[in-house]
Amino acid sequence: MALGPIFRSTLRNPTGAVLIALQIALTLAIASNTFYMVKQRIDKMNRDTGVVNAELLTARVFYFGSAVDQEAQADIDRKALMEIPGVKSVSYSNSIPLGGSNNTSSLCFEQEGSVLGDDNCPHSPSYYRSDVNFHETMGLKLLSGRWLNDSDAIESESISSTASRTMLLSDVLAKLYFPEGSAVGKQLYLGGRPLTVVGVYERMLRPGSGGTNPDHTILAAEPQTSGYLSIRIESDRIEQVKEKLEATMVGLNDQRVVSVIRTLDEVAERTYRRDKAMVVLLLGVVALLLVVTALGVAGLVSFTVANRKKQIGTRRALGASKRDILGYFMSENFAITATALLLGGFLAYALNQYLLQSYQLSRLEVVYVFIAAGCLLFISQMATLLPALRASRVSPAIATRTV
Repeated sequence: MALGPIFRSTLRNPTGAVLIALQIALTLAIASNTFYMVKQRIDKMNRDTGVVNAELLTARVFYFGSAVDQEAQADIDRKALMEIPGVKSVSYSNSIPLGGSNNTSSLCFEQEGSVLGDDNCPHSPSYYRSDVNFHETMGLKLLSGRWLNDSDAIESESISSTASRTMLLSDVLAKLYFPEGSAVGKQLYLGGRPLTVVGVYERMLRPGSGGTNPDHTILAAEPQTSGYLSIRIESDRIEQVKEKLEATMVGLNDQRVVSVIRTLDEVAERTYRRDKAMVVLLLGVVALLLVVTALGVAGLVSFTVANRKKQIGTRRALGASKRDILGYFMSENFAITATALLLGGFLAYALNQYLLQSYQLSRLEVVYVFIAAGCLLFISQMATLLPALRASRVSPAIATRTV
């Protein structure tokens, strides 16, 4: 199909074509960035936590009795829970992956100067404090060095001590601080306190939704006696233990509250609830934009066909086939859409640049521009098809009688 007649026909009445082209271009800019944001949300929800989600049951434990020996009671809890069939490991900690409070502190190379973001203190990881069994309860994977042991454990009251302590780093964090060698045996400063790295584990997400740098975490042996209770259980027995956990814990000591009993999968579901809602909302907005664009294209083509019946009839009388008429309108729409998509590509990156600066989103990948462009091209052609088919069925005699 020659583009010359299409171009000249469009120039005779450009208003409708320009408006539809602008609508398609804006839709492409919005849709491509939205698809990319949806992909990022989905990746966030599907990311590996680094722990055995399917085997973990968690609960909040708080004491209201001042005379309770919490350290002794924690030992009693572990022994009693370990006797339950299916239970593999039990730990108390200050927080858990995907849930709980997020304790962070600047991790520095030198003790002096602890301004986050400078060369000395480039990162602020989440800080897990627990007993030496926490890695077993979470199901962490050791990459180098060793796990924490009883000799590494310190009392929570001595957290401000300047004595050297030990810690484990996540693999990502270890590579950021020591890219050219092993982190094991190296010393860093957390909030001005020296810590020696004794091991590197593969991965464990931050508490909460993770935010930026979700796997920047460290683990230190600071036994907790309340806060978060984590129990690793055989997956087929986890619901049985969950049903009886509160009664079991209160039966061991009734001067405390045991609440928010959830599997880690349930914790993750609640943590990502807003992300899921955002995905649905964003996809709904894009779907609405695509429908509006399709209706606009169909309306423009229908209007064009109605105004060109004489021209269509004349072409049919001169020997043009139904296929020729159909091809003409499909080609005209393709030319308008292609021009709009080219403009929309530039608008997509302009919008992404604004989002990048204003909301710290990552740079748009070109593949999502092509995906959105492909969707728009397909929808535009499908929206053109029905009016174009009607145009192809215009009889030369009926078109002539309209003169």
